[in-house]
Amino acid sequence: MGGGVWQIEVAAIINDAWGNPVNYNTAVWFSVEDPQFPGTNPDWATLEAEAYVGNENANGDSLEGVAFTVLNYEGSHTNDSLLIYVEVSGATSTLVEEVLVTAPLQFGQVDLVATPSHLDWIQGSNTGPKETTIRVLVLDGQNNPINGQSVYFSCPAGMPIGGIDPYIGITGVENGQSGLLYKQYSFQKYECPPPPPIPGQVTYNIEVLILGAGVSDTVPVTLYRYVD
Repeated sequence: MGGGVWQIEVAAIINDAWGNPVNYNTAVWFSVEDPQFPGTNPDWATLEAEAYVGNENANGDSLEGVAFTVLNYEGSHTNDSLLIYVEVSGATSTLVEEVLVTAPLQFGQVDLVATPSHLDWIQGSNTGPKETTIRVLVLDGQNNPINGQSVYFSCPAGMPIGGIDPYIGITGVENGQSGLLYKQYSFQKYECPPPPPIPGQVTYNIEVLILGAGVSDTVPVTLYRYVD
């Protein structure tokens, strides 16, 4: 839709007590609620309330026993939860069903910065591991920063530090900015070839994958080893 807002399709499959699709043109009413504040509508999401069985979706499709509508939500609320209610009235009764949904990430992208971008072993007595910090920023396709997004770290060498599972992190608010995650990555001296030539050096690419989206990016970190 633009303006930082996304639109997704919502479909309700409606059958009678015997599992048969209900009649075409049966009226259906959709509504949405913020589960954190029961009984209130979220100020970041809306949907088209009135629908009927057999109506068309955005692609012009019409299906037996199905009513379509659309949900609009602000991209900055990606990964937040919503309750969607579906109400159908028959000749003798009214049926209300609800489902908890999560606003999905749309066209995710990840931006990475390593600080420092190189790690140096200069003195012979300096044999311990060294760390770099990976700054991860997750955005959607309209550049909304995304909180609550799980990402996975991998690299042929070194290892991430911190957390129950150090290879997984979740974006959030850091220093007032949304969509961020900082992860320390540790490398050992022996993971860099020794001199000669001086210095021995090798570059590793740390990959960060947005889980569930299949989107990833890499950031290089170079190791320099001046002593054996």
